[in-house]
Amino acid sequence: MKTTNACNGQSLHNAYYVTNIAFTEYCNTQANTRLKAETHQDTDLNILPNPNSGEFSVQLKNNQSQSYQLSIQNIEGKTLINKRIELIQGHTTLQTHLAKGIYILNLSNLETDENYTEKLIIY
Repeated sequence: MKTTNACNGQSLHNAYYVTNIAFTEYCNTQANTRLKAETHQDTDLNILPNPNSGEFSVQLKNNQSQSYQLSIQNIEGKTLINKRIELIQGHTTLQTHLAKGIYILNLSNLETDENYTEKLIIY
């Protein structure tokens, strides 16, 4: 595992996002939290294409038309996009103006509280 020495520093290694969180204002005590973001072809959420240039389709295997809360966070955990979207038959196309990088896309079903998370790569 790759680590950092700086307060609130972050690093990415082997598809793990590592965040150092300081519990005191002087960075004397730190704890690492990890969020594993893997892409599997058999997941319920697909981003196509991925990587992409900022325009991509979001697809869910359930093929239902429902409302979702979409959030996209950078690897530092900062939410860059947070909006309500409608999936029609489990599909929608999005266009973002995000800088090149690795992001975490999260969809939350507003009716069932189901959450779907996938890694998003913008080139």
